[in-house]
Amino acid sequence: MFTGIITETGRVSSFVKNNRIHRIAVDAPKTSKGISIGDSVAVDGACLTVVKIINSLITFDVMDET
Repeated sequence: MFTGIITETGRVSSFVKNNRIHRIAVDAPKTSKGISIGDSVAVDGACLTVVKIINSLITFDVMDET
């Protein structure tokens, strides 16, 4: 369920462009403490699935349509 509560403003740390699937890492210290791989996080209105968490960096796979 989406609650509409914004917990923090993250900062894009990196964006790696590949053929079709790209990878974006967002530095979000508060959010990274309460999530797991496979969780969904709203990023500027788009729900993205967490693929990696290292310290405060949350990484997502995205494609051009995202």
